[in-house]
Amino acid sequence: MLKRAKYTLKTFLTFCFLLLIIQKSFSQVASPGLDNAGSYYTSFDGSKIYYEVRGKGKPIVLVHGFRNTLENWKRKILFQDLINKGFEVVAVDLRGNGKSDKPATVAGYEQDAEVRDLMGLATALGFKNYAVAGYSRGAIITARLLTQDKRVTKAVLGGMGDAFTNPNWPRRVALIKGLSGQEKTREADLFIKGIQEDGMDLQQLTYQQLAQPFTSTAALSKVQIPVLVISGEEDNDNGSVEGLAKLFPVAMFKQYPNRFPLWHVKDIDPSTNRPCPVGAGQFDFKRVFENAKLSGVQHTFIEQDGAKTIDDPAASIKWLKTNVYS
Repeated sequence: MLKRAKYTLKTFLTFCFLLLIIQKSFSQVASPGLDNAGSYYTSFDGSKIYYEVRGKGKPIVLVHGFRNTLENWKRKILFQDLINKGFEVVAVDLRGNGKSDKPATVAGYEQDAEVRDLMGLATALGFKNYAVAGYSRGAIITARLLTQDKRVTKAVLGGMGDAFTNPNWPRRVALIKGLSGQEKTREADLFIKGIQEDGMDLQQLTYQQLAQPFTSTAALSKVQIPVLVISGEEDNDNGSVEGLAKLFPVAMFKQYPNRFPLWHVKDIDPSTNRPCPVGAGQFDFKRVFENAKLSGVQHTFIEQDGAKTIDDPAASIKWLKTNVYS
């Protein structure tokens, strides 16, 4: 059985500090012609959100990560590649970052404020539908957006696993304690010093972590658009990348029809994060099975490791007979 890693404030902040050094070392020079002035959108609460638009074609919104701004997107080859391939590229400074307004309190981030900013901007730009790509914390915002805006037709979640689906994610808790000064360590001091040297607002970054949106696995499993989950081979600090990708089965069926002849079905109890009888956990298997023909399934087998009695697998079979094969 795999053991989940236990994150401490020291190990987490050490990782963040090293990541900060690596990002600075490998940053790319912005392509020529990408320094044009952008625009401001006034969001639902009066906050002014800065954004820039480049290129013409199908729109795609880029959502930056923690401690970043839209300038980080502009430094990457991907930005110019999207423009060259005929996309209308919209890069945004999320509230509290870059040139966008900084909320005075944590309440300015609550109730999906960042997601509402993106939805409002898409409306202001006249998008009937659009794609979205989010990196790191931007992937967390993007995941929440997928459950709120039906205009999103496809998405990319980069540098993120499934850990953010836990509202008490240990890494996030450790970061909040470090940023807010609840725990003092040398690593925390170095991390905060790096933030200050970059001219970033420590209070805003703390607010962003405190009010970071939570999206359940059950909500994500209902997303039906194509979603690409991508991360480095050894980038597992944000949870399981494979686990996150598996939350979008119907989206995969639509993108790759008739490519899933064998199904491995397993449900999870959200209160214990342990296997449970199919239909009694967090996954919407009824909706998944409604798309069985699209997937091309021919055989299905059920797994429930840790079953206490024979009644558990029997309950799975009963649920399938009642809700799927009736």
